[in-house]
This record gives sequence, structure tokens and C-alpha cells, in this order.
Amino acid sequence: MLCDRRITNWYRVYNERWFNGELPEDVDVLWAPVKGCCADVDVLYSDPESYILRINPAFALDKNIARINLIHEQVHIKLWPYKKHGPRFHTEIQRLAALGAYRGLLLSRG
Repeated sequence: MLCDRRITNWYRVYNERWFNGELPEDVDVLWAPVKGCCADVDVLYSDPESYILRINPAFALDKNIARINLIHEQVHIKLWPYKKHGPRFHTEIQRLAALGAYRGLLLSRG
């Protein structure tokens, strides 16, 4: 597992910019293999107030994909313990898109 200042800084910037600083500041954000998905978030068993956010290192070379996955996992933290990709999740993703959180990260393919 590799902690990376770059993705930790992205987390802090996005927390302020897109989540009004409401997400916890003390989150372990790191590159780590994630089975069956691009990224995940969970609470630490030793401290249920602390989160660990992992992004698959396969995406370390594509900063846009890494950032999209980071924002996705930040939504899970905001909605915790709601872990589903249901209506609440989609509403939050739409809010972020309307604010411009994905501007410059998503490429139009036509």
C-alpha cells in the first residue's frame, strides 16, 4: 500500500471545493489493490470514525480516472453508512456534476 500526497491533496481540495469541508479530514487515502472494482472506502475496525479510501494503483498513471474514482468514494463517505449506488448516491453525483466537479475529467467521445 502506498500513501500518496498527491491523492491526499486532491481529497482535501475536493472536500473544500465540492463538499464544503464536511468530509472528515483524517482519512487515509492511498493506492492499494482493490478486488473487483476501481476504488473503495471503508471504516477502520479499530476506529469507526476513521476511514480508509483506496484507489487501485492501476489508475495511478491516469490522473483523471483516479480523480473520478476519488470523488466517487468521497460521495460514499458523505453518505456513510449508506453504501449503495441508489437514488441518494445518484442525487449527490448529479449535484457534483452540476457544480462542475467533473469538468475537465470526463472526455467526450463522439
